[in-house]
Amino acid sequence: MTIKKPIIIFGTGRSGTTLFHQMLTQHPDLSWMSPLCDRFPKQPRLNSAFMHFVEYPIAGKLLRKYIPPGECWDFWEYYSKGFSLPKRDLNASDVNEENKKELQQALSKITSAKRRQLLIKITGWPRLGFLKEIFDDAKFIHIIRDGRAVAASLLKVDFWQGREGPDKWRWGELPAAYNEEWHKYNKSFIVLAAIQWKMLMDAAEQAK
Repeated sequence: MTIKKPIIIFGTGRSGTTLFHQMLTQHPDLSWMSPLCDRFPKQPRLNSAFMHFVEYPIAGKLLRKYIPPGECWDFWEYYSKGFSLPKRDLNASDVNEENKKELQQALSKITSAKRRQLLIKITGWPRLGFLKEIFDDAKFIHIIRDGRAVAASLLKVDFWQGREGPDKWRWGELPAAYNEEWHKYNKSFIVLAAIQWKMLMDAAEQAK
């Protein structure tokens, strides 16, 4: 089954993409990526079978609880090395014909006969150029949350790498202006979290 007009949700992380994604997965025409994609990337049809069982009211509710929708980074990494944790945004030049064909084929097998349209969620770098190269008719939804709220939320999670400084995080070097800003505020963590939000927003605007 050829994927047509996939819907791709993207945002900075801690911006509400998960809630919005979960809401959209309730739509009866949409297939979405489950943890089965991560566990069995070579067998994308397992996700298609899962989409079929989601249609049953009682079974579907239980399945959604224990096998929720996700970003499935292991799946992406299997078909395109470096996709999950790049030090910069990914663009069309990062796509080669081999992983383009493999991704198109694999993703076309995770949808079901009833849920024909694919829904994808990506956080962090927008990767718009990369994904547009894979699916030239993709529809993108950018979830934007106030940067102050995103920064405050980042400080509350244990996986935020900013506490180790920008030389050890996943977002690459600070642009000169942002590096100056960070030092101006005595290397404040809350300022660095806000700068992370600004860097990702800059990347999204450039990609658009």
